[in-house]
Amino acid sequence: MDILVLDDDPNDVDLISRELRVGGVASQITRVDSESEFVQQLSKSHPDIILSDHNLPRFNGLAALELIREKQLDIPIIFVVGSLSEEMVTRARQLGADDYVLKDRLHELVPAIRRAIKSKQSHDNSPGAQRPSRQDSSVDNLVFRRAVEQCKEAVVITTADLDLPGPQIIYVNEAFTRMTGYPLAEVIGKTPRLLQGPKTERAVLDRLRAQLSRGEFFEGETVNYRKDGTEFILQWEISPMRNPSGETTHFVSVQRDVTERRRAVEDRIESERWRVEREVAQALAQQTIEVLNRVTDAFLSVDRDWRFIYVNREAERLLRKSRTQLIGRNIWEEFPEAVGSDFEQQYQRAVSEQVTVKFESFYTPLQVWLYVSAYPSPEGLSVYFHDITERKRAEESLRASEEFSRSIIESSSDCIKILDVQGRLLSMTKNGQELMEISDLKPYLGQLWVDFWKNDHYEDAGRAMAAALNGNTGRFQGFCRTMAGTPKYWDVICTPIFGRDGKPERVLSVSRDITDLKQAEEQRRTYEERFRLIIEAAKDYAIYMLDCEGNVASWNEGAQRIEGYKAEEIIGKNVAIFFPEEEQKQGRPAEVLFLAKKEGRFEEENWRLRKNGEIYWAGVTITAIYDSERKLCGFSKILRDISVYKRAREEIQRLNTELEERVQVRTAELLAANEQLEAFSYSISHDLRAPLRHIIAFSELLEETAAPKLNPEESHVLKMIGTSASKMSALINDLLSFSRIVGADFVNAPLALREIVDEVIESLAFEIGNRKVQWLIRDLPIVHGDSNMLRQVFANLISNAVKYTRPRDLAQIEIGHQSNKTDHVIYVRDNGVGFDMKHLHKLFGVFQRLHHDSEFEGTGIGLANVRRIVERHGGRVWAESKTGEGATFYFSIPKR
Repeated sequence: MDILVLDDDPNDVDLISRELRVGGVASQITRVDSESEFVQQLSKSHPDIILSDHNLPRFNGLAALELIREKQLDIPIIFVVGSLSEEMVTRARQLGADDYVLKDRLHELVPAIRRAIKSKQSHDNSPGAQRPSRQDSSVDNLVFRRAVEQCKEAVVITTADLDLPGPQIIYVNEAFTRMTGYPLAEVIGKTPRLLQGPKTERAVLDRLRAQLSRGEFFEGETVNYRKDGTEFILQWEISPMRNPSGETTHFVSVQRDVTERRRAVEDRIESERWRVEREVAQALAQQTIEVLNRVTDAFLSVDRDWRFIYVNREAERLLRKSRTQLIGRNIWEEFPEAVGSDFEQQYQRAVSEQVTVKFESFYTPLQVWLYVSAYPSPEGLSVYFHDITERKRAEESLRASEEFSRSIIESSSDCIKILDVQGRLLSMTKNGQELMEISDLKPYLGQLWVDFWKNDHYEDAGRAMAAALNGNTGRFQGFCRTMAGTPKYWDVICTPIFGRDGKPERVLSVSRDITDLKQAEEQRRTYEERFRLIIEAAKDYAIYMLDCEGNVASWNEGAQRIEGYKAEEIIGKNVAIFFPEEEQKQGRPAEVLFLAKKEGRFEEENWRLRKNGEIYWAGVTITAIYDSERKLCGFSKILRDISVYKRAREEIQRLNTELEERVQVRTAELLAANEQLEAFSYSISHDLRAPLRHIIAFSELLEETAAPKLNPEESHVLKMIGTSASKMSALINDLLSFSRIVGADFVNAPLALREIVDEVIESLAFEIGNRKVQWLIRDLPIVHGDSNMLRQVFANLISNAVKYTRPRDLAQIEIGHQSNKTDHVIYVRDNGVGFDMKHLHKLFGVFQRLHHDSEFEGTGIGLANVRRIVERHGGRVWAESKTGEGATFYFSIPKR
């Protein structure tokens, strides 16, 4: 086979030649690395196939494809590249490339060559068939792509691999992105299973796999999940795509969101159910109406909108409106006088709290008393009521006859006495006896009342008694001890009780104990004096009163020290004197008092003026003062010179500005450092991996070809070279993964951890092999996080558990969670070799390993990756272990 290779690296060409030889492909390879050499070679002969790198210093693979298309040459071309992007793959396919192979997966090259040659031969051998030119193929691809892109239904094209990890997505159209939220770049190379979730029906998926494995067309419905975690009902059809040999190579799926259609069907079913229930309810309602018309109580029923739906005959009589006038009308519109009354309040309470209410109330427009029982339901309110006006009138008459005697009893909190016209004590209420601390009233009956006041108030008591006997009211306040000697202060009123002849025949003496009030007044005077002294002593604050017009009414020593005025200089002057001239002209003093009166309190920091003309920065609080009747009495004003604090704030603001500028400079430096780190990562990826790939490949080649000629020591050295290079390659990959975690995009979405764990366990099937592993998977929560990152966490922890249980006949690995109020705490527990807890501080560091490579392989980066990922999620990671008894690794994810 004549093969033309477009590549600038001879070592890569040697590896390709070796792979072809191992794969049994006899070939003649010609290497070129420039456009002129490429064109010259094509003019000499047409190779059977072309293998091309993507980027060369003097040429590139896409340009080579365009040359082949211009010359209309029917030569298969395969890209053999170190790395590839979606854009490159798309462009290469449009220009007619047959396939692509990664240089670190050269074992796929021979199958790719055979597919390309077979495809060309099948077209060449078909009667009348011609292999489409690359230009025609490109046009066809473009037309097909545009047609699919403009399709209103989602289209997904995958590979035909049904075994784990499943088919891979190679194309989705815009309709798919609109339906799921996943753009093409995020799903290329991934399995369609990323759309599945807890409610996805397993039976449907089993049927899908069975039909596709038989090469049959499939159609079905189930629940899928968008990128943002929301559910939708997916209806989709999948058709196998076959090559000319009849082999299934791809699956094409047409998908649509039928959530609304399903809901419409359910709504129709629900509507029919309501119709049947309504007909039954109407029949029952007719029976109920006949019963309610026979009851003696009035009855009415309203719906949730307070519209009458039924009124019986007794209700018509009491409400004085017919049923036809009320049915369908709003109760509050028909009886507006009831709005705000007991009826509305009780009915609203019954409906809002869903409780039965019973009450009596007078309805003024109808001049009737009603006893009401109201029963709520979700549909409205049912009300029974009857007229109790006659009963209420009888009760009112009885109440009026008892009012006089009851009025005396209701005033019994005071000491009430009845005296005769000579002033002798005739009677005293029980509460009065308690107030006077009299256990037996009899010894005091008949004594002169004024004799109880044998002190400074004896004459006051005599004058009050004389006023009552003259038909007037006598009043005084005085001190009198109780019969037990307790000192009390009293407020005394003496009023005459007139006989039928219009003359006083008794005197009613009411004494109120105001001892507490007097003590409170005394305390108030004391507090006022103390407050005055405090204000006078407050030298750092100006505290003074203003009258309603803003004139100074009081002045303290602090005000004199700050403002510069003595009390005799400033009392009576208007508060405007403290404002700078410009603010006085603008009416600021009056505005400040207006705002204090309007809001009750006014606060500001502003310039004020001292007596000597100096301005200073003041903190001012003005509070409006009202009496008990909310009438303005004046204003209190508290002022403090805060010039020093103002200068301090300005200095702090200047320092904050300077700090922000420093932070911006430091941020720019960090961004530059991050760019350098990305460049370093690229350099490691590109410049170190290629030589390592060559070392690995050539050491394998040397081991195959020179093994018989090498002595044991030389064979061991050669094997160590390959092993070390492979370890170095793994170490570079782990380092790159470790460095990319911080800069990687963080896609925060709800995740079912059980699904991630199942996927990781499935991916370890080859590594586990025939080992006996007992998996204990407990309930796992749904968390919010990045699915790719958390999959890497579980992959590291579970693969470690598998690795370090290798010496056990039966490995036991348990995965569960122990969540608390703030975090989901996930653990992975095994019965492996464990570790000594004194080395715990090394466990999550880069390149930190607790076992030798000869015992357990590894790079020492996996747990460092775990810690960094968990910390990006806002959690933490830790471990517990005993040597020989296994280990438990924990990590936490905060709850939302």
